[in-house]
Amino acid sequence: MKRKALKGLLILLCVLVICFFFSGTVKTLTTAKVKLTSVQWGKLKSTLNLTGYLTFSQTEGVSFPSVPEGVSFTVGKMYAAPGAFVQAGETLLDTEITGLQEAREAQESALLAAEKEMLALERQYAGLRLTRSDQAWLEAYDALLSARQEAWEKQIALNAAEKTAGQDSTEFADAQAALTKARQMEEQAQSALDRAARAGISEDAYQYTMQKRRLEETMKAAAQRLTDLKTAQETMRSVRAAHDCYVVEVLLSPGDAWDGSHPALTVSAENADCILRATLPDDARPIAPGTAVQIAGRGDAQVKAGVTALGYDKEGKTTVDVTVKPEDVSKLGAGYRLMRQGASMTVNLTADSAASLLPAAAVRGSEGNGYVFTVSSSYNAFGQRVSVLQKQSVEVLDAAGDMVALNGLGDMMQVAYMEDRSVSEGSEVMEYE
Repeated sequence: MKRKALKGLLILLCVLVICFFFSGTVKTLTTAKVKLTSVQWGKLKSTLNLTGYLTFSQTEGVSFPSVPEGVSFTVGKMYAAPGAFVQAGETLLDTEITGLQEAREAQESALLAAEKEMLALERQYAGLRLTRSDQAWLEAYDALLSARQEAWEKQIALNAAEKTAGQDSTEFADAQAALTKARQMEEQAQSALDRAARAGISEDAYQYTMQKRRLEETMKAAAQRLTDLKTAQETMRSVRAAHDCYVVEVLLSPGDAWDGSHPALTVSAENADCILRATLPDDARPIAPGTAVQIAGRGDAQVKAGVTALGYDKEGKTTVDVTVKPEDVSKLGAGYRLMRQGASMTVNLTADSAASLLPAAAVRGSEGNGYVFTVSSSYNAFGQRVSVLQKQSVEVLDAAGDMVALNGLGDMMQVAYMEDRSVSEGSEVMEYE
């Protein structure tokens, strides 16, 4: 009897074990598998990859400061290329000067003619001596001429101030006061000339003085033009860099005609900042000046910098400027490559305020009506863990990459997502093994 009871007990135990085994197997086959993640509290972080192209805070055209009248140039050999770094004094391009000989001969002829006319004038008035009254009249005449020129300049300044700043502006009031003073000086000079006119000036003294002044001005101008031509002959056969700079753009080619006054090249201005400028994607998060940036350089080199300014390109898209030190530019690569291909820049962004963080894939629903499935767990009679989904509404505050910041969740809550079959609120789930 005892043996039968023991045998029955063993059979019952085996049946229970088999039932327990198969119940777990069936549950495994019929229960949705999910991935579980815990809600984290913190500031949303993201990484933005950009391409920055080398540009400069200021550029300038390369030309001759002044070109003598009648002189032009033909571009010879070009030594500069976009992106090249050149030092002060380096040759940028060679030129062939045309019209130099003709211009020099014309000025020499003008100078010689004025010299001959001056000699003839001196001969004509060889015995002339200017009296005190002659000198007084000439001095008064010169003073009046200068006063009238000053008054015209002040009048022009007043007219400009009226149009640009308005009659109620400080600029207009200052310009009006300056004109009033100039008119007073003009009146005083006119009175002085009127007094000098009582004694008068002889006709010979007047003619001699005015003709002499005209000839002196002609000779002075011709001599200055000859000096300019001589300087051009010696200095304008090549164009040299005035300071250390990068070549931004080459505007002429060998064989091109050039007047010398318009830029042949564009270069970075002296002491200009080197800038890597990048265009932001339309969906990029806001970036503030001062945000840290890492720039990939040659090999494993890394250059650390920061956003210095925001702007817009010609298409209206937002741009960021990252200023780099001149000595760091060489670490990033050749200037030509940085202008054409750019440098890879990484911006690490952190949200201003903390929130609940989850993978974006865990958020369901539509914009303004989002929700997640949280997991509520308990244990059944067999000691097995039973996990059930509960729907929890959430508000999406921000998104960055594959993460989102949410409002409406508590810390460390378990959230289910990436299920292997359709689920709904109340569904029993189990975690992927």
